[in-house]
Amino acid sequence: MYLSTKELFLFVSPFIVSFFIYFFGQEIIGTLHSMFPSYERYANSQIDAKMEKYLAIDGKHDIYTEIEDKTVVRKNESRWVAEHFFYRDAPIAFATSVVEELRPEIKTVEVVEKEYSYTLQALFPDDKTVIINDLILKEGDVVDGAKVMEISGEKVLLKTNKGLKWLYLFK
Repeated sequence: MYLSTKELFLFVSPFIVSFFIYFFGQEIIGTLHSMFPSYERYANSQIDAKMEKYLAIDGKHDIYTEIEDKTVVRKNESRWVAEHFFYRDAPIAFATSVVEELRPEIKTVEVVEKEYSYTLQALFPDDKTVIINDLILKEGDVVDGAKVMEISGEKVLLKTNKGLKWLYLFK
């Protein structure tokens, strides 16, 4: 049986192509990535979008913390005004009866401590910032009852009600 040059080329070409792919596959893929970098741009744009969201959340977290602090100050000031201004000139018997009427019934409540789990999602040691349980935190901030004590390298030290706990980024 005799094969023409065209038929012989069609018969041998898959073997030649598979040989090149087997030995030069990584170089071919690298060349294709350099020629068509659209995937890298897409991945970088996703990272940029997520970082913008985290920065927006961090800004809102600071505002929320400030509002929370002001609320505590206002509660303390309103208590002081109620104790020193409203009942200052009232007779002692009247003041104690009013306070007794305003005091809610005291009930004993059993407190069950909730067990929290902490997930370290990102670590930025240069800025002393971490992301734990989807919250952006700095040293001194509190997440689920645990205070961020130290941020270093690839680990974070938390102070919980049960003691100190290290969170590692890659463990």
